[in-house]
Amino acid sequence: MTTIFRTILTTGFLLLFSISQRSTAFSTYDAIHIKGINDTKAFTKSEENPKRKLIFSHLLPPEVKTIVLDAGHGGKDRGCKGSIAKEKEIALSITKKVGEYISAYHPDVKVIFTRTEDVFVTLNERARIANRNKADLFISIHCNYIRKRPEVRGSETYVMGLHTADHNLNVAMRENASIALEQNFEEGYDGYDPNSAESHIMLSMYQNAFLERSILFAELVENQIPMNGEGKHKSRGVRQAGFLVLKATAMPSVLVESGYLSNDIDEKLLLSDNGQKNVAFSIFKAFTSYKNIIEGDQPGELVQTGFVQTEPSAQETKKSENENTASEEPALIEEERDLKLENSVIADVAVNDDNLSVATNEKPTDTAVSKPNIEKSKTYRIQLVATPLEIDMNIPKWAQLKDDIKILKVDGLLKYLIETGSEMEAAQRKLEEIRSNGFPKAFLSSYRGDKRIKILHY
Repeated sequence: MTTIFRTILTTGFLLLFSISQRSTAFSTYDAIHIKGINDTKAFTKSEENPKRKLIFSHLLPPEVKTIVLDAGHGGKDRGCKGSIAKEKEIALSITKKVGEYISAYHPDVKVIFTRTEDVFVTLNERARIANRNKADLFISIHCNYIRKRPEVRGSETYVMGLHTADHNLNVAMRENASIALEQNFEEGYDGYDPNSAESHIMLSMYQNAFLERSILFAELVENQIPMNGEGKHKSRGVRQAGFLVLKATAMPSVLVESGYLSNDIDEKLLLSDNGQKNVAFSIFKAFTSYKNIIEGDQPGELVQTGFVQTEPSAQETKKSENENTASEEPALIEEERDLKLENSVIADVAVNDDNLSVATNEKPTDTAVSKPNIEKSKTYRIQLVATPLEIDMNIPKWAQLKDDIKILKVDGLLKYLIETGSEMEAAQRKLEEIRSNGFPKAFLSSYRGDKRIKILHY
């Protein structure tokens, strides 16, 4: 049955109807929510199905073809400022990196930037750019700041919604204050007062039919953030607040606060090239998962989907004792199609490098290539990861394997491989050993020379 999302704006209340009934395990938000100003939760999860698989309304586009990336602030609007870092500069750098990753690995996706240099762009114009280009997703990237609480750190990803918690309201008011720098902003924003809490609460009433997908993408981002950078990046979860730039966009939209410039650790991370790459790569990986889910290439199972935080928990603001000593490992791409071993049988899976979504046809740069006109024998290799960043081989789980690892560069990715020879049985045993030693997502692949080929096994 089709899932229907419908919003009705009334005085003081937003009614969000989410109606879905299926006989299978697939279901979506399956209650009728009457949302008033004092509501603090956006959605609830079904008690019977905590691992929810989302089903999206057929009214929304089934493909993700155009994305608008918005670097927050710019020009005369510097945004917030840490001891050294300026929000407008970090936001632009991360945004460009996200665009580079998406363009490289999803050549079918049109990437549009609201700005690519240090210029001032009004909030309305940012939204207009997305609307004019009929974008399928809008991502606004920022940095956060909180006064007198330097211990608070971590990313937050916002979707439009009610924001009665003081924390969310204050963040929204700070970001929306940019309109005061625009000429005739009172007319352009229908009397909106950036200093009025009432204006922000009324602004939140502009929930739209894209909220479900916005929450999905936001959760994918926040799930990725702590996975990259070997624990240095923290996630404070998905939240709702009334951002003008989100209110005016007619597509799923999120605002990513990449970290707190008021926190020394976050500021240092966001000033570093590797820290920016890890945040950008988290957003890119979230986009890849989101695109696959929307286009039906993989199931949309999310353990935590359905909850949106409206105020921080007590534990969120505690500083980790080990934050300064965590080792750093770059963001990693999991292979898009894992060749799974079941009962020691490998299925015939049509996977090769030609199937990867990439923008170039760069050939492998590894120099160990056989002479021309000599038939190359088939060998099996275990792929540990593929990443655009070089891995620090001093990290313990990598140090134990560094003498056996072969690095192959293909289409901008560094593939970390272990040669296992030509015997399938020996390759399977080695794979089991590797998986039990810190690489649970490692998989077996077949090569002739340095060209990836299908695994054929009966």
